[in-house]
Amino acid sequence: MKEGYILKTVSKNMTSYGDFKWKKKGEVICPNWKANKECGNGLHGALNGQGDGSLFSWDKGAIWIVAKVDISEGINLDGKWKFPKATVVYAGTQKKATDMIAKLCGDVGIIGKIMTGGYCSKMTGGDCSKMTGGDCSKMTGGDYSKITGGYYSKITGGYCSKITGGYYSKITGGDYSKITGGDSSKMTGGDSSKMTGGDYSRMTSGYYSKMTGGNSSRVSSGVNSTLDIGKFSGAIISGSKAKIKCEKETVLLLYWVKDNKLNHFVFLGSDYPKKVGKWVNIDSGRLCW
Repeated sequence: MKEGYILKTVSKNMTSYGDFKWKKKGEVICPNWKANKECGNGLHGALNGQGDGSLFSWDKGAIWIVAKVDISEGINLDGKWKFPKATVVYAGTQKKATDMIAKLCGDVGIIGKIMTGGYCSKMTGGDCSKMTGGDCSKMTGGDYSKITGGYYSKITGGYCSKITGGYYSKITGGDYSKITGGDSSKMTGGDSSKMTGGDYSRMTSGYYSKMTGGNSSRVSSGVNSTLDIGKFSGAIISGSKAKIKCEKETVLLLYWVKDNKLNHFVFLGSDYPKKVGKWVNIDSGRLCW
């Protein structure tokens, strides 16, 4: 027997998919086990607490289970495993379950792990993790994570993450992330990200992003982005459409490809004093007042 542990969630009445009933403690056996690489016909869970967090229940009343399994009997279904039987060793709260499996299997990439670290901490969480670190921390979270770091932190979050960093932080988020950085932060977000940076920030994002920068910021974004930047800032947009609000000391470079030709348009806030502090739509180099 090659011993291992799985993490999973069930409803408050201890049932999972198909109304299968789990025990609060002791051995649970799948009545219709099939040793194939298909979902169903087994007891499913995240081996070592690692896998796809979207398969978990995030209801407040959900019960979190840690169960012992024989890894040699299991089948990897990519993001989860299934087993013919398992022995429940804990059923209760998210915090206690994730802490337990971290002790049993190692504290790396645990789904739903809630972590708090002091100065210069190094933390890695799985999907839907919640991490808080002090100054100079290095934190990596999976999809849907909520991560907060202090000054000089290096933070990386996956898809749909919510990330907050202090001054001088380096922050990277996936698509649809919400990112907030302090002064002099360096932030990178994917498509449809929402980013807010302090003075002297450097921000880069993909298409359809919404970005707010402080004074002396440097901002780069994709098509159909919305930018609100402070004094002495510069912005570069790759694509023919944008919406921008700026000060008179702002410089915007818009560039796009049409008919295999690279086009560009330069917007100087000082050239349009009546539009300073107001939203301006730009479409293919034309100002749409």
